[in-house]
Amino acid sequence: MLFAISTAVLFHAGMTEPQNLKPSYYQFLTKVTGRKLHDINRHLMTVFGTNSNALMKDFWPVFDRKHISLHMVKLIQDKEACAMGNELIKDLTFNVVAKRT
Repeated sequence: MLFAISTAVLFHAGMTEPQNLKPSYYQFLTKVTGRKLHDINRHLMTVFGTNSNALMKDFWPVFDRKHISLHMVKLIQDKEACAMGNELIKDLTFNVVAKRT
């Protein structure tokens, strides 16, 4: 039970703020998930103040456009058009979240 709880806490930290984990813990999570932990789009979580993409600012997952929303397609196009990177995505995503609430 203790192992399961500890692993769950590590997964939560690995997804939201991987820069706060020891490198050995992050390597363990990477091995357990088969490197799928690297494919998470952390740029969209920065709106919530997690700074999730601190370790991988230039990483963008490769998306199959038939499996993502139109909003995500627009975010990608705006990022590529403006070449502003993370700040633009943070602003655009924050505006969408603010409109929904």
